[in-house]
Amino acid sequence: MASYQWTYPTVSMFETEYYFSKENVSYQAKVFPPHLHDRMELYVLLDGDVSFMVESKLYKLNPGDGLITKPNEMHNCILNTNSVHRHACFWFDVSNDFLFSDFLSRGFGENNLIVPKEQDKQRLFALLDLLKKASDTNDVNIPVKPSDKPISADTFAKYAPPTSMEIKYSNAASNMYKNRLVL
Repeated sequence: MASYQWTYPTVSMFETEYYFSKENVSYQAKVFPPHLHDRMELYVLLDGDVSFMVESKLYKLNPGDGLITKPNEMHNCILNTNSVHRHACFWFDVSNDFLFSDFLSRGFGENNLIVPKEQDKQRLFALLDLLKKASDTNDVNIPVKPSDKPISADTFAKYAPPTSMEIKYSNAASNMYKNRLVL
């Protein structure tokens, strides 16, 4: 009988910069100018009436949906109506082929929309709320749920892999919370 040895790639550490938009700010309907980044961007809509144009494809988002763009993929946000617009953005360096190769191999403007199941959206909202609270207070002790006492980032990582996390803070611009998350 033949034996097989499985090897699994490992990811020792990677960083992401992120920010959360201001709370409860209403905006006029508008189309933001198209732009691109040298990194992968993950945009998560928390509240509002938003669409995104990626290359020549239009995506309508609902709260909890995400939009992901690869480096140099032209995109822009469209606020469809006068409303509150709350969101979180994350930017990733794509040098780790293991983590990002499948996504990066697709065509420009293809398969950018991420629509989680409703229960996954609720978990995502809870995790983003915990991350925002930690960012607001410059605290690396993140409670698992609001009624819990704060726990260490290592314990939090059991609920939101990967296995370790460090939050590094930068000065926040007046309209956003911008931080660096090291995973």
